[in-house]
Amino acid sequence: MENSFVLVHQKHLENSELNFQNLYEAYAPSLLNYVQRKICRPEFAKDVVQVIFMDLWSRRDKIPYQHIKPYLMRAAHNKCTDLIRKNAVEKKHEASIAYETLLNESSYEQDNEELILWAEKAVDDLPQRSREIFCMSKYQGLKYREIAEELGVSQKTVETHMRRAMIKLRESFENFQTCA
Repeated sequence: MENSFVLVHQKHLENSELNFQNLYEAYAPSLLNYVQRKICRPEFAKDVVQVIFMDLWSRRDKIPYQHIKPYLMRAAHNKCTDLIRKNAVEKKHEASIAYETLLNESSYEQDNEELILWAEKAVDDLPQRSREIFCMSKYQGLKYREIAEELGVSQKTVETHMRRAMIKLRESFENFQTCA
């Protein structure tokens, strides 16, 4: 199937929406399956495939059509990796913002006494090293690099402890919301 597309698309794709449609129909289903398995979010999979083909159309005069399937699979892999990273960063920021909001709303201490007690307990329940690193970052305002230097560990170790701490705090916060 791929060889028949090579001849047609090498010569005519830049000017033919019909040929592009044929290419889409031939490869979109396998890309969709790959993307769904990779990101585990079926609601985003169609959008990812759509973006891949939009990018392909915009670069149609520079595409190596003799290797179109590997090209499309690599594009799908890269888009999935980007989406996974973006989602991880967004979750990290959401949890961080939610927690910092709790810490910064001291004027509502009386109304939120239970929530504040939960937050303190959740931090206390963290493993010792994660708690220490979390407190240095959030309470003392130190950067990961500064924490690593002070504790004599790598910055990657600090990042790992912070990630684990934020995951545990997020889980604890979700449990608190469920119980409240």
